[in-house]
Amino acid sequence: LQNHKCSSCATCVDTIGSYNCQAKLCCGAGERPDSFGSFCVDVNECLNVNHCSSNANCINKRGSYDCSCKVNYVGDGFSCVDKDECVTGSHSCDSPSRVCRNTVGGFACD
Repeated sequence: LQNHKCSSCATCVDTIGSYNCQAKLCCGAGERPDSFGSFCVDVNECLNVNHCSSNANCINKRGSYDCSCKVNYVGDGFSCVDKDECVTGSHSCDSPSRVCRNTVGGFACD
């Protein structure tokens, strides 16, 4: 049976003088067989190890996942850095007597 030509989505079944390839369920990336081996179900990568930044949210998708930076952070989801609202002008320190001070994940008006 070592020299059979069954695909990875088939099981090699020994017969007298030969073999047969019996089809089996073959799931794609990010999927696994259900408990009966009847159909493929999604693996929620967000519940397991993923590569999202600690400053990002993991969004599960069928067969994969996406990362999106949290509010007040910028980046591609895998690397997210604090957005400086004082530099970008996206703060609400409108009074001339109030000075914007950047904080981690936000800002303060002093």
